Amino acid sequence: PRAKATVAQAQRTARLPLAAACPRTHRHHAHHHGCRPVAGARQQRGAFMRSRALEQDTGAANKSGNWSPSPKPQAPSHTSASPGDLAGDKTFAGTLKVMTFNLLAPCYFRSDGVYESTTMGKTLERHKCIIHVLKEQKCDVYCLQEFWFNDNLRNLYQEELGHLYFIKCLQRTRSEDGVAVLLLKEKFHVVNDHHILFREHSKFGHDRVALVVLAQLTNQPAFGNFPARGEAGAEGSGSGSRCSPPIAFVTSHLTYPHHTLDEYSRLEQAKVLVSKSKEFVDVSCPPGTPVVIAGDFNGTAEDQVCEEMRASGYMDAFAQATGILQSRITHCDHRKNQKGVDYIWVSQEGKQQQQQQEEEQQQQQEEAEATMA
Repeated sequence: PRAKATVAQAQRTARLPLAAACPRTHRHHAHHHGCRPVAGARQQRGAFMRSRALEQDTGAANKSGNWSPSPKPQAPSHTSASPGDLAGDKTFAGTLKVMTFNLLAPCYFRSDGVYESTTMGKTLERHKCIIHVLKEQKCDVYCLQEFWFNDNLRNLYQEELGHLYFIKCLQRTRSEDGVAVLLLKEKFHVVNDHHILFREHSKFGHDRVALVVLAQLTNQPAFGNFPARGEAGAEGSGSGSRCSPPIAFVTSHLTYPHHTLDEYSRLEQAKVLVSKSKEFVDVSCPPGTPVVIAGDFNGTAEDQVCEEMRASGYMDAFAQATGILQSRITHCDHRKNQKGVDYIWVSQEGKQQQQQQEEEQQQQQEEAEATMA
């Protein structure tokens, strides 16, 4: 079917070293807001960006939570990154692949004037194609937006991916969709998750949300008071295996800029996203914990939201991987505008801490040599 073809056409890859704090991957998506299908790769938003990090010690069923399938279902951008140095302990050794993907919620997707959500068969058929792509790409982490909170669809994802991934999700406060984070079970266990409801922190938050998931890589040296896999407080299978310091994965979907007020709202939402994620990570994790923020920012690389992200100490993984700093096309919106709106941002705090330590060590060495002379 057409959906499968467009998903396949949407895939692109790019390889380049990344010397940043932690994992990331770029995946772009299908979208939205009542638009009719667009030919080719534009319908299923897409650029699947992949790169390998430098192998060095850089710093780095309700509306939420897991769900269980209903008893009787009614119907059947990646970037890799490098190890982190947190308070003397490596976060991980090797690379991770992370994908961000706006799924295009069926309650917003219109074709020939009819919402896809009115025909469950079409909805499930399209999402089976999406799941096929997710399985094919074999990423370690998926950050999903416009995840539709419909039992049939949730059951489909649980049945197809639940044996492979921990699935955490958060619904928007007044909408049918939300966000989700999937973490590969053979590589992670989940320490904790945190829900950020923007409307609680800003009058311009609308019903937008962000989901923060703290995870540890398994079969790594144990760290601090964080539980080992299989111990109380740790979500995972098996017992006795030790885990790395935590990594924070965050996903969100900011307001579409229909008018000037929405532009201001997006900026306020980005500030809440960064500040509240940081507050939770600072309280829950050791200093320098890598933070990956991935999602649909509904704006180009040159706008004020992306400037805010960079000013807050985050780097654009796609730009780092490719050297392309200006906007790239990842989406054709309902106004037929083609632009790049999807990002994976990676905190630079761990890297900065390492550089600072190296500078201090160099200074101490120079002072010692001067004293000996």
